[in-house]
Amino acid sequence: MAWCVAGGVLSSMLQFSFVFGGGLVDDAEERGVAKEASAMPVWMLCFLFNSVGHIFYASWLLKANDTWRKFRSTPTRDWAHGGMMCALIAVAFTAHIHLYGLGAAKMGSSGAVFAWPLVMSSTVFTAQVWSLVLGEWTDASLEARVANWASLGLLVAAVAVVALTATL
Repeated sequence: MAWCVAGGVLSSMLQFSFVFGGGLVDDAEERGVAKEASAMPVWMLCFLFNSVGHIFYASWLLKANDTWRKFRSTPTRDWAHGGMMCALIAVAFTAHIHLYGLGAAKMGSSGAVFAWPLVMSSTVFTAQVWSLVLGEWTDASLEARVANWASLGLLVAAVAVVALTATL
């Protein structure tokens, strides 16, 4: 549970980079970059420096658990499938953040405030719907399924409140 909470708390760092990277965004706009694309330098730096930690940690785990050997003995077909899945999630995640940046820019000065809760809510909602579609809740108790549906309903209601607040 602690790792999940830490992940949730640390995920806001991406939002902080967007908010505090405003000077870089302004500089990009002054140099002729379209408003919709002006946050790209911030995202590039975030992804670049964030990847260092991920690569280091994954490599350390592969060495600590002696799993490099298993990767070398994996059939090429499995490598290709795994590589395609990694590329797909990389494109999807990058597009997800890019679309967030576009939406935040289109919202104007309140974009940094309202866009982040909307993108996080839609991320959680989409993940939960896919977990239902893929049958991950099949063996869950009725109480757990009701709690899941209630949380999805609250998430939709929260998005509606944020959307209404953004129009005021």
